[in-house]
Amino acid sequence: MMAELFLGMRPNYFRLFNHYTYFNLWSNIYAQVMIVLPYLMMAPSLFSGVITLGVITQTGNAFGKVNDGFSFFIDRWTEITKFLSVIKRLREFESHLIHNHPDPESVVKYQ
Repeated sequence: MMAELFLGMRPNYFRLFNHYTYFNLWSNIYAQVMIVLPYLMMAPSLFSGVITLGVITQTGNAFGKVNDGFSFFIDRWTEITKFLSVIKRLREFESHLIHNHPDPESVVKYQ
């Protein structure tokens, strides 16, 4: 009896962990690429003598700050999904109360 209740949870947890693994892998690859990207883009100018190493360093630092500002959603994705799941559960709970109760006005009383 108890095993039947938890039988469906195991595949769901495996699916959930796989999605977290894929997201963390993508997020880490993105973070590593964003560290190297400005230097790769500026390397031809450095080697041709148009700019100096100091300019590349300043550009890399500026790019890093802009990237940090835009990566807010990537850094907070777990919290955002938890918040969205709470909203979804509350809406389902409210819908269940309203549709399955004979008098919906008696369920919620505002004081």
